[in-house]
This record gives sequence, C-alpha cells and structure tokens, in this order.
Amino acid sequence: MIISILTTDGGGGIALTLGIVGALITGPLAVWLWIKVCLAPAAVVFEGRGPIAALRRSSQLVRGDWWRIFGITLLAALMAGVAGYVIQIPFSVLGIFPGMIGTASMDEDPSAAAVMVAMSGYLVATMLGQLVSQIISTTFPQLVTGLLYVDRRMRTEDLGPALAEAAGVPQQHMPPQGVPPYGGMHR
Repeated sequence: MIISILTTDGGGGIALTLGIVGALITGPLAVWLWIKVCLAPAAVVFEGRGPIAALRRSSQLVRGDWWRIFGITLLAALMAGVAGYVIQIPFSVLGIFPGMIGTASMDEDPSAAAVMVAMSGYLVATMLGQLVSQIISTTFPQLVTGLLYVDRRMRTEDLGPALAEAAGVPQQHMPPQGVPPYGGMHR
C-alpha cells in the first residue's frame, strides 16, 4: 500500500507526511503503554490474576521505575534480536552448499523440479535457522520480564523473606536497625 501511495503522482507526499507525523505522535504513547503493561503476563502466571487485574498489577509495579524497566526491556529485546540474527547466519551459509552442488549438474534450461531440488537444501537450512532464532528471540525477553517482575516485587513488597520461606531456607537473625551485619567489622 505504501508503495502504491508513493508511486502515484497525486497526494503521495501528503500521505507520507501524515504517516510520519502520526507515527511520531503515537509512537511514544505506544512505548509508554508497552512498558506500563509489560509485567502483566508475569502477574498472570505468578499470581493467577485475570487479564484486567494483571494489567492493573503491572501498572502498579512499574510505577516509579518506568525508565529502568524500559532500559532493561529494550536491552533484552536488542540482545535477543542480535543473537537471533547471529544464529541465522551459519544456517544460511550452510544452506548454500547443497544448492551449489545441485546446480553443477543443471542444463542451460533446467526444469522446475531440478530448481526445486537444488533450492530445497537452502530452504530447509534457512527454515531451521529461523526456528532456532525465533525460539531464542521470543523466550529471552520473556525470561527477563519475569525477572523484572520478581525484582519489582522484592523492591516494593519485601518479597525476599516469603521466597526464602517457600524455598525452605531457615530465617537468619537480622541485626537491629542501624547496626551493620557482622558486628560492625569492616574488611
């Protein structure tokens, strides 16, 4: 659709300008909402909340720490994208070799079946690379989001003792407020 708008003589520039302005206006709002509700899937899984309650819970946990969560989430998404791309490269390179071997025996005018056989190795290798890449690209950011959820709960709701109790770790005696641990000795 964009290509047809740009290639027509009438109104292509106006439509493109409106599209860019619209993206600049709605983009920051979309990013703000994305970070505001990014912890909702973790709230559903860990707390068993419904959709609306999970969205409210995510908004509550993100409050006061939006920029930190934005930075970590963006970094995780970039790392997953780069890792996915790096994983696809060897599969694509390996997929070229069967096609090169198959094309050595082709005539000047190969049949469609000969072309399909020659390309099948490349297609299979590329699809396998994309599968592995997608597994990493979709799971890593979600794992980071789960860790952010636990981190926010530990920072705002003192979740640490409850997690230690659930893990069966015995409670250690904590020194009174104002007294440093280990009797005040510094190393």
